Order: sequence, then C-alpha cells, then structure tokens
Amino acid sequence: MWRDLLKRRYARSIIIVFISIACNLSLLLAAARAEARPLLRVGIHQFGSDITEDSSGNFHGMETDFMQALGSYAGREVIFVPGTWEECQQRLEAGDIDVLAGVIKTQKRAETMLFSRLMMGRASDEANFHGELMPYRVNQLHFAVRRDNPELMRELDLAADQLIANRPYFVSHLYQIYYGQRGASELRLTEKEQRFLKRHPVISAVVVAREAPFAYVDEHGELQGTMRKLVDRLEHDLGIELHLVIEQDYASAYKDLGTGEAQILLNADWDVGWAAAHDMDLSAVYLTSYYTTVTRRGKLDRKPRIACLPKQTTDYVLLQRYGKDQIRHYATAEECLRAVSSGDADIAFLRQETA
Repeated sequence: MWRDLLKRRYARSIIIVFISIACNLSLLLAAARAEARPLLRVGIHQFGSDITEDSSGNFHGMETDFMQALGSYAGREVIFVPGTWEECQQRLEAGDIDVLAGVIKTQKRAETMLFSRLMMGRASDEANFHGELMPYRVNQLHFAVRRDNPELMRELDLAADQLIANRPYFVSHLYQIYYGQRGASELRLTEKEQRFLKRHPVISAVVVAREAPFAYVDEHGELQGTMRKLVDRLEHDLGIELHLVIEQDYASAYKDLGTGEAQILLNADWDVGWAAAHDMDLSAVYLTSYYTTVTRRGKLDRKPRIACLPKQTTDYVLLQRYGKDQIRHYATAEECLRAVSSGDADIAFLRQETA
C-alpha cells in the first residue's frame, strides 16, 4: 500500500515538475520572441499639442497611432522618444532615434533625410511645423530616416504599402478620430480671391429649396433651414452679400447658371464628372446627407413603385436597383410621403432629415 502511495506521489511530482518546466519554457520562448523583435525608435515632436500620454505611459495621436500600426507590419517594437523639433532632428542625426514622424518634405531636409513614399497625414497649422508649411497646399506629412539608412526606409515603405493595401482609408480614419471634431480650419484666401471679392460685393446664388428642414421657403418667401445657415456663414466669412435665386427643381437651377442669372449653386451634389461636363467647379464637401426609405405597410410587389424627388444623383442610385419604369418623381418630399400613404407608391426614397 505504501509503495503504491509513494508511486502515485512520485508520478504526480513528475507531472507537476513537467508542467512547471513547460510553463517556464513557454515564458522563456515568449521572452525570446519579444527580445528578437527589433526596436524602432520613433521621434515625436508634437507631444503636448497633437500627441498626448496617458497615465500608463501610452501615447495617443494620429502620428503615434500610424507609427504603431506601421511597426506591427514591419515586425518591430515601437518606442516613442518625445522632444522638441530641434531635439528630434539632433537625435536623428546622431543615431539616437531611427525615424522621425510627422515631417513635411522640403528640399533642404532632403539633403539629410529620406522620406517615406506614402504620406502619414497632412498639416495645416503653421505654428506646429516651424514655418515650413507651403501656403494653399496639402502639406503632406511623412516619416523620415537618415539619408544614409536606405535599408530601413525600404523596410518601412514596404510595411506602409502592406498597411494601406489592407486598410486603404486608415489615414482618413485617424484624421477623423483626432481632428474631425475640431471644426473647420481658419479661412485662407489668396490675393486673387480677395481682389475678386472686393470687385464683386454682391454675388447671385441659386438654391433648390424644396426639402424641409434642409432647404425650404417660409410663408414670407424667405429661405430657411440648413441652407439659410450656410448663406449667413458665407456672407459673414467672405464679407459679401449673396443675392438668392430660389428654385423648386434642379433643372431650373442649372438653367439659371447657364443664363448667368446665378453664379453659384449652393446645394449641388458632389459629382466631379458632371461638373466638368458642364464647365463648373465644385467646392469641398460641406455637408453629408444620408437617404432613407419610407415603406408602405403590407406585402410589397416584386416591382415596387419608388417615389422620389427629381434629382440626378437620386436617379443614379435608384437605377442601379430598380427599373426606370418603377421610379416616379414628385415635386416635394411631402408629395412623396403622401404617395406612399395613398397607395400610389410603395417606397419613398428621401433625404433622412426630411423623411
């Protein structure tokens, strides 16, 4: 009996020792992998403004997030070294850091640095980039290494290629996270633009006002809604008066532009191909609208009737799913909804704010 008990204890001891050895080996292997991963020392010079550090010592910002992701694709452990712009430059030259993040490419800097093939962001704040900003340009931000280290740049460029191939909108996503809620940047006008505005203190603009609360006309015939706020902001920022031409459909608005009665269409869809074909220029997007469907209760036909406003973009989207004979145009959003309610249409396709 005692012999059997000793054998069982001995066997259990061997198992415990084996498990202990196995655990120790796994920890050692993990440590070995961590040690085998080469370091990437990254200099950051936006610390305290665009880059912050939490209580755990982790850095947060567009540049640091990009470099962390880049390091993962390159198979490197990233270590951030914050400092002033001058300190980061000196550390890069001395070899105390491997790469400098958030750098605008200039001819002078290209004498001592190699710049990434792809951009890692863009800059618009002159105060943070040491007077190197080029006015009215995109001012792409790159990461840079010493000019005598092309091997590292090839490695990081390849990692950046893989990152962007897998996540094409990664930079835009980071920009939205860290800068999307800050509001618009300061308005900048070229000398040519300033001279034009002085010569034209009153500019005529046409707006299609048929969708409350986006754009509509009140009982006094005055423009209201989101477009009214846009008009007020433009007049304030540009120091001009906008003479408004109000229409109920885009065909009339396009005609006003063609005859010269209006110089600007305030609520145009962002379609660069259409604009080029009609000899027009588009501004940057200032408003993103989502569309929704309002569906009649009950079982729908196999070919539902679609009620929508007559609009080029609306037709383009709907024709990808429905036949032309299924689409019915109505003058206002209210008429579209009434058509669904009365049974003349099955689905209303409307701007989300107006549905």
